[in-house]
Amino acid sequence: MNKTTLTTIAVCTALGLSAQAQNLLLNGSFESPVLSPNNGSISAPDLWQLATASPSLLNGVFAPGYPAPQDGQQYIALGVEADGTPDGVSQAFAITNAGPYVLTWFDSTPLGFSTTSPYSVSVFNSDAQAVAVRNLDAYHGTTNWVSHSMQLTLSSDTYTLVLRAEPPIGHVGSALDNVSLTRSCPPASIRVSEVEVCWPSVSNAVYRVDYRSDFTTNTWVQLFTNVVAIGRETCVTDRVVRGTPQRFYRVACPMEGE
Repeated sequence: MNKTTLTTIAVCTALGLSAQAQNLLLNGSFESPVLSPNNGSISAPDLWQLATASPSLLNGVFAPGYPAPQDGQQYIALGVEADGTPDGVSQAFAITNAGPYVLTWFDSTPLGFSTTSPYSVSVFNSDAQAVAVRNLDAYHGTTNWVSHSMQLTLSSDTYTLVLRAEPPIGHVGSALDNVSLTRSCPPASIRVSEVEVCWPSVSNAVYRVDYRSDFTTNTWVQLFTNVVAIGRETCVTDRVVRGTPQRFYRVACPMEGE
């Protein structure tokens, strides 16, 4: 494999790790304001705005059947009020470097209340146009947290993320935690663009390098002929065309019998 390909992969990996550490959302784990242990409050988390009715901010294990936080000490729960108004919060964020981003979060729900907990995750641009919408159900029959993600391609603009409960009225609140928006590094792939074949050699001796793509056959193709050795080790480079199947190599003297 050529060194250029390896260097490119390493740089991409480093950039990806750096981007993952920079959450563009503030208070994404709803740790502020700080509540007393195993307590709750009907209020918006700091740095989030009320999109509709106020959610429940919960600390620790609020009551039997409730999940423990997925990250930190707190999370929010979104339900639908008796008058049909859904709980919801929003946060604006700015994108200066256009490109791919990934929005991630976790959901769960208290058990013993109902068997459905619908909610939505939406992203709107500065013109109030939806660029991404996801409808989910936080009820999984367990208090375990489930991870979700959305791949977004964002232009330079100001956006608003909205987390909102959805009908029906009176369903158990959707627990949400660890909401994060980060730059997404494109997945790297490894391609073999060059293969270096080396062998012990005798100076000034002449060699031939053959290859075959199927190890089960005895049909060899001549790759390099009349390779004159210049020392105790001789190497040749096979520049493999993209899409070429696997290759097996052998080194032979031109006068050897097959």
